[in-house]
Amino acid sequence: MLITGFLRSGTSLLEKYLHNHPQLVIASQPFPFLYYRLKEAFYAELGRKAPRYPLGHLFGERLYRRAQFLDFVTRFQMTSEQVDEVMRSMKGYSGQLTPELIEVARPSGTLVDIFRGFASHYPNLLHKTEAQFGGSKEVFCEEYIPYFLDMEVPCVLIIRDPRAVVASIHCGKGESYANASLTVLYILRGWRKSVAYAIQHAEHPRFHWIGFEQLTTSPISALQALVKDIGLTPFPEEVFDKPLRAQDGSEWQGNSSFGRPESNGPRYRQFLDAETIAFIEAVCGPEMDWLGLSRQAQLPAGTIETFSDPFQPGRPALSEEDRKMELERLELIAHAGELSSDEAEREAWFIFPSVETELRKAWRTEGSMNG
Repeated sequence: MLITGFLRSGTSLLEKYLHNHPQLVIASQPFPFLYYRLKEAFYAELGRKAPRYPLGHLFGERLYRRAQFLDFVTRFQMTSEQVDEVMRSMKGYSGQLTPELIEVARPSGTLVDIFRGFASHYPNLLHKTEAQFGGSKEVFCEEYIPYFLDMEVPCVLIIRDPRAVVASIHCGKGESYANASLTVLYILRGWRKSVAYAIQHAEHPRFHWIGFEQLTTSPISALQALVKDIGLTPFPEEVFDKPLRAQDGSEWQGNSSFGRPESNGPRYRQFLDAETIAFIEAVCGPEMDWLGLSRQAQLPAGTIETFSDPFQPGRPALSEEDRKMELERLELIAHAGELSSDEAEREAWFIFPSVETELRKAWRTEGSMNG
């Protein structure tokens, strides 16, 4: 099983719940560099240097198509020596949360071979020898979901309200868990990527997406539905009556930016100003409507044109290119004409052509960027 989602979206909470299911053993971020290296190798095959964030938001990506990346990951193989180099390079890295794995024998082959090879060690390493199924959690790995689904690996994606994601990254103890240099716009584009993969794969039998807010307010119903979809036995009731256990057997203390996982109302309103909230709702409005997240019915005129990022030095405005792209994207969704027949161009705007179609259906156009 692969558990993934955007940064600060509740992947750790979901991972801990699933690890507490008697049939499951879940490793937390066991090999993040492996996914980075594969993406870097893909860029090298394209004859390009990988960007700073190889597992980026994909918005405006015209260098390659989704099918090209899927083909690459399907055929790319690594030797045990190459895997060893990746694992050794993570020693001391704060984003590698299963250090026990660094010392085990190295599998080789394709990504799924390596994934399953390492997973075979999880029951012993994480002291759950009775577990029948292994999996791992990694953030930013949505682009690998189609590959794992094709390889018959279940995938679970968690999505959180984008306003809460921004607040969790930039407020409270957020900088202890996330890169404080990430702009609000970069965060929102990455968040939209998660939603795009949820839309694209919503009907796949091995795919399940879950809302963070549902997980925190109704964990029993949310998780019982999830394990039923995957084909596991129901969660024992005592899992929900006792503190969650971490992989080392201790009581999990949580990693919320604000002390405890969010459960009582939208805390983001305490930390984000009205301009930032309006901007988030403008550029993420179609996705928020698809998810059923509440937002203003009418957005202030010029929200995108006038926004300046409160979390960056000097509170810079958006670049002209970014303003133009965001406005054009909303116009494409709102346009009443026929969809473009150029699927490569639609992928550049929406990652999958199907996403544009679904966002058009969901978006409340009366809540458009001009109010």
